[in-house]
Amino acid sequence: SSLIAKWLFLFLSIIFVLKKKYINFILLSIPLMIYSFSIPDRTLITIVILGVFVILISQLKVKITLKKLIFLITIFSTLLFLLLFNKLIYNIIFNNQIFDFNQFVIQINNLQRSFEPSLIFAHSILALDIDNFDTFSYLKSILSNFYIFPGYFGISNNYYYENLISNIPFELNYGLGGSLFASSFLAFGYPGLALIGFLFGIVLIKLDYFSKINKSNLRILSISVLSLVAVYIYRNSLDNFLSFIKQIVLLYIFIQIQVFTILILIKKLSKHENFTHNK
Repeated sequence: SSLIAKWLFLFLSIIFVLKKKYINFILLSIPLMIYSFSIPDRTLITIVILGVFVILISQLKVKITLKKLIFLITIFSTLLFLLLFNKLIYNIIFNNQIFDFNQFVIQINNLQRSFEPSLIFAHSILALDIDNFDTFSYLKSILSNFYIFPGYFGISNNYYYENLISNIPFELNYGLGGSLFASSFLAFGYPGLALIGFLFGIVLIKLDYFSKINKSNLRILSISVLSLVAVYIYRNSLDNFLSFIKQIVLLYIFIQIQVFTILILIKKLSKHENFTHNK
């Protein structure tokens, strides 16, 4: 439930920015950043900020005021800071690592070894040397997302990551989230890689178009999924990535059920009051 609830931050951020309630979004960002540092997990804060950034760009159109420019620079700077130093700050606060400014300098100087994008794309190179990857197990991991709680049945939706950890020749405690392209190649070869790449592009195009023209509540869901696809698919395999999509969809359905129920109750109470008044 906590995994699903965290996406509520994304939904609320999108709603506030779509309605141009930027102060509300800034206030929401405070607990969001605290959550990001305390886990530590850069996934949610990155998806939220980049998703919001795209909406803001579409709202700016041609005229860019100083206020909006400062706002965009603040968002970009916050995102960059979280991407680079999230884990380091977590270790200083929660793991009693001694604060030393040189640690920040070392982090910058060793980006090629510690920064996630570099490691993620290196998965494709490592994939060429792995010869114990089981396509059936990967398919099983992907299909496990049809269960709401696959872990309850003893099924994992993280086969690629587990296989990667068992094969990678060095030890890292973060930055190994998976790679869509490496996992597709391992499981399905070049045909599967081409198909997944094609579907990836189509999904981005369709979701982008739908998010621009649709004015219903589904727009919130589509922007949420679009943000996740555009940002996180580059550092996750298909099996675990689909579990995130499932969480977002489940949260959206849960909220819609609540909204529908509340509207029905309001409608019934209104009818009852009118009936009583007429009598």
